Amino acid sequence: MRLFNSLAVFGVLIASQAASFTTMQTDIHAPGPNGLLSGTILTPNPAKGPVVLIVPGSGPIDRDGNAGSSVRASTYRLLGEGLAAHGIASVRIDKRGLYGSRAAVEDPNAVTIDDYADDVKALVSVIPRQAAARCVWVLGHSEGGLVALAAAQTASDHCGVILVSTAGRPLGAVLCEQLRRTLRTRQFLMSRSQPLLASKLVNT
Repeated sequence: MRLFNSLAVFGVLIASQAASFTTMQTDIHAPGPNGLLSGTILTPNPAKGPVVLIVPGSGPIDRDGNAGSSVRASTYRLLGEGLAAHGIASVRIDKRGLYGSRAAVEDPNAVTIDDYADDVKALVSVIPRQAAARCVWVLGHSEGGLVALAAAQTASDHCGVILVSTAGRPLGAVLCEQLRRTLRTRQFLMSRSQPLLASKLVNT
């Protein structure tokens, strides 16, 4: 199994000139704990490469890379379209308990990295049949990279793993650092805002 920890491989693909192509977009499903896991498979014509499963990062992110009205970048959809322009099929998924996969579990917050890894393995088992691919590259973004690595520990049917903005250190250390930064920022803002809050400007 091969491992990439960079966007460079995709930057080269998408920055180069794309050939003329058409695409077909269909739904794809895999078994989840209580119901189906759902996603979208984007297949180019002609297809000339493997299929890439895009595993989303943390939070209530949908298969396109959006989160309600707060995040509307469509990152994963654009990535899939960029891959399709170079003959590479892709699968974008909704995480268990959310959006199209909401029936998979009752509580989308009561999940672990290992739970998501099980979902990846379930999807990888059904993707080759629908995409007519020999095996699947698993691309994990942010937290999704940790999921991809966990799934790869016990899987033999992956082409490889691609990590995009995934922590290169233990997750506990990363979380502690983020929390420390948040607390320092909050303390700084509170100390700077106290004179303003006590002034006549906001008390008249």
